[in-house]
Amino acid sequence: MGSERAAELLGSWLASVLVRWDDDGVASVLAGPSAAPLPGSGPVHVLTSLDPYGEPQPVGRNDALLRDLLAWAAAELPAGSWWPATGCDPASGHAELGIAIAGRGRAAAAADGARWGQLAIYELTDEELVVVPCDGSPEPAAGFPRAPRRWVRDAPGAILDQLPLEAWRSTFAAARARPIPPPPAPEGP
Repeated sequence: MGSERAAELLGSWLASVLVRWDDDGVASVLAGPSAAPLPGSGPVHVLTSLDPYGEPQPVGRNDALLRDLLAWAAAELPAGSWWPATGCDPASGHAELGIAIAGRGRAAAAADGARWGQLAIYELTDEELVVVPCDGSPEPAAGFPRAPRRWVRDAPGAILDQLPLEAWRSTFAAARARPIPPPPAPEGP
């Protein structure tokens, strides 16, 4: 992976728990213990807008970035193809809120991640969690770093029973409640 920061974060990325919320607000695990079937067909990609380039941002800046990401998804992605999602390092509890997208190819999803300043995104298949860099580099011959999508609940150091699902969902609800500005009116006669 392209940067020192990405190499530093790779271990926690490969051990992440990924959770999404459906349109009724029901959470399901996309990667981690007891992972649910993937929504939609083909791989699902998970990305965030928080902490661009792996650099921690003030809370207010990350809140604004999340609002912008959700507004972009609502305006640009087909309805029913994306959901709020959170990725969490189960050892430290560090979490980043973002979106899960079905039906988008790897190159387009990596470009989406790059648009939001991300070093990498997740690609989920039925069996694997794959870390895909967003630096435009071609896939190395050995492939992108991979881990099983499902892993045992008693993984060493995991704090799964303490995941704050309701707090994460509330943050999404607050960000989505803010009005999305209308698109600009077309110019001309």
